[in-house]
Amino acid sequence: MQTIRFAMDVTMQWADPLLVWTPTAGSGLTILKVPEDSIWTPDATFYAA
Repeated sequence: MQTIRFAMDVTMQWADPLLVWTPTAGSGLTILKVPEDSIWTPDATFYAA
């Protein structure tokens, strides 16, 4: 039996209109950091091609 192990980084991006920040509508902040566990993120499953 042969085994292969590997590690990889995957970046996923998507637009969510409910998570829009408009600096002019607030206090002028241009960066807003939110902890990842505070918002929904999709589950990802990778299958062999």
